[in-house]
Amino acid sequence: MKKKLFISTFAALLLWSCGEDYADKDVVKDSPIDPVTNLEATPYVGAVILNWDLPENEQYYYSVVSYVDNNGQKVDRKVSKFSVDSENPNRIRAVIPGFTDTNEYEFSVTAYNYAGSASETVSVKATPEDKSKAKDYIVKTVKFTPGVESAKITWENELDADLTLVVKHFDYYNPGKPTTELVDEYDASTPKTEIIENLPIEENIVMTYFMRDNETGDESETLTQEFEVEVPVEHIYDPAISYVFNNFFNANVMEYTFNNETKTEFTITSTGTDAYAYSKFDQNPTGTILVFRYKSETNIKNLRLYLDYPPSKMVQYKDYTVHDPKGYDGLRNTNGYWRTVRWNLTDACKKTFNFMDPSTINTGASSHRIMRLDPNKQNKKVHTFRNMHWEVDPKY
Repeated sequence: MKKKLFISTFAALLLWSCGEDYADKDVVKDSPIDPVTNLEATPYVGAVILNWDLPENEQYYYSVVSYVDNNGQKVDRKVSKFSVDSENPNRIRAVIPGFTDTNEYEFSVTAYNYAGSASETVSVKATPEDKSKAKDYIVKTVKFTPGVESAKITWENELDADLTLVVKHFDYYNPGKPTTELVDEYDASTPKTEIIENLPIEENIVMTYFMRDNETGDESETLTQEFEVEVPVEHIYDPAISYVFNNFFNANVMEYTFNNETKTEFTITSTGTDAYAYSKFDQNPTGTILVFRYKSETNIKNLRLYLDYPPSKMVQYKDYTVHDPKGYDGLRNTNGYWRTVRWNLTDACKKTFNFMDPSTINTGASSHRIMRLDPNKQNKKVHTFRNMHWEVDPKY
């Protein structure tokens, strides 16, 4: 269905009630009213924008814009004294919409005061722009606002034009193919807010976009915006958190390097066929959800966690589906970008430690929690982890 070009908001702005604040005014009978000054007309998409100086006369009430449409009918539109330009409050702004042609029109503006007296008429001529240019105006209202590893997209569409916003950007986390381009399309016929997620930190994000006219298929010019997204809380060091490996840490056929003074970011390189790392605390931290950041330029096959309490009852659990929607057994290549993992091991901990309430787990100095990499897949592979810690399952 073909949509109307203009929404009723224009009418609400232009057809203002004459009774507004009338009772609060001392009406001066037979008082003169001067004509409007500095009248200007600007072509707009299927419309004309009129501007004139806001009269300083306290008795000024409203103005009437008159013109003859393409059917020969006279049209009068009442414009409130409160219809000021948002960028210049000393100027009245009136959008005269509804034109389906590009003929020249003459617009006459008459001011009225509270007593009903009319000023002399001031006129100006202008030609509405073709409504097909709506895409060219509206594409310039698109705005990207950075969020936490995401971006919010907003745009304006006071014309209610039937448009589609097309946005292109890299698929940064596509395993091994970071330059793959994603194309997102949004219904832009009304103002909306959309969110693009899975955008990496510490990267200059480039968004290219254009508007497409759904009636004609024509496209606007392609524009570009660049920005960096915000860092998630999981990436920020918190001294109140007991991080894995920053107190007691050891490894087997695995080289590890701490990358910061707090020992909360470390890079591991496996050097043999039984690569694993483990942590042991003076007292294990509470929690059954393992949270960490990681980045890698290769897949991390069969990342496993061994829960050892006591050591003679070691039980092995593997992660199958949490980190990849297709059920990949391990962690996907992130192309060297950081990503957050929240690995819920509540059920595994309940079985291993034989307890009912995961929020109370604090297994003491004899327990180990070991991270093991697949011995046949990880030789001489490099992966970086950050801020690894345990959190309490919110269900308990």
